[in-house]
Amino acid sequence: MKREPRIRHSTTSVSLVLLSTLVSLSIAEIVVRRSGLAPEVFSVQRGRFRISENPLIGYELVPDFESDRAGSMLDFRGKANSLGFRDREHSVLKPEGVFRILVLGDSITQGLGVRDDAEVFTAVLERELEASPGRFEVLNFGVSGYNTQQEVETLRQKGLVYAPDLVVLAYCSNDTRVDSGGILPQLSDERQRFDRMPRFLLTSALFRLAYTRLASRRRDSRDLFPEIRKNTVVEYLDVLAGLSTEAGFEVLVVSFPRLDGVLEEGSDGDLARLKQAAARHGFHFFDLAAALGKCAADRRIAFDPLHPNADGHRCAGEAIARSAIRPILARGRRPDL
Repeated sequence: MKREPRIRHSTTSVSLVLLSTLVSLSIAEIVVRRSGLAPEVFSVQRGRFRISENPLIGYELVPDFESDRAGSMLDFRGKANSLGFRDREHSVLKPEGVFRILVLGDSITQGLGVRDDAEVFTAVLERELEASPGRFEVLNFGVSGYNTQQEVETLRQKGLVYAPDLVVLAYCSNDTRVDSGGILPQLSDERQRFDRMPRFLLTSALFRLAYTRLASRRRDSRDLFPEIRKNTVVEYLDVLAGLSTEAGFEVLVVSFPRLDGVLEEGSDGDLARLKQAAARHGFHFFDLAAALGKCAADRRIAFDPLHPNADGHRCAGEAIARSAIRPILARGRRPDL
């Protein structure tokens, strides 16, 4: 009988410890979730991206995936089409009399940070071309983190069936690197680890932060996907030229400059080699530097040095239509012009 107070005291102490621990963990979860410190491993595994069966592509967008998130390299708001791209659905069979333009690119083309699909430069381009004679259709095949190798392989695997009349390759200075924004290592390394874990743990930002900091071994993307190589621009322009000859489409290379005016090491030489390779294959070439510079003189056009905001996308889409594509049409491969 004399021990009951001690037992009650011990029980109360344990309950208080458990309660305080639960409250502390809840507060920590809220702080980590709001701060954005935790990697979005769960959304990468189950969200926009998945490992591709083609080792030369590495990863790809998930078909028909829908999300209400925006602003991250790993996501965009809304529903993807049946190929996973940020675009409406397009029939494989090209409608009669339509001039079809397929755009390859990375996070710029996918529209990183741009809230509305209609504000991405590919959609702006299509609307701008409506003022030209004929009917036009622009297909957005942009995927965040892709380099030239992945873009051209995507065209080969998924785009040629759409019989484009013109392929636009949207080039960015980081296309000479393997720079997936963490998508490759997260997909390959983390998915295997997290697939074996209870799903409720993966929904916790605190757990993801602790696990990736303490237990996860990060490896270089090149070790995970050795088939994806850096600086494949010139090599894959050669591949693109072969596809162009076989499938009968023209090619326009569009260069998106850094929007802070800062030249990266080797960027002058990379751009020169890009122009030379494009000229060697008879590709059309358009540098957006002057057009974007003019737009930037009176308004903010970028989220960061690489990614245009909605104003920047509008400026780019209008410039590509007026100064690059309309001259191509005027020179006249189209049978209906």
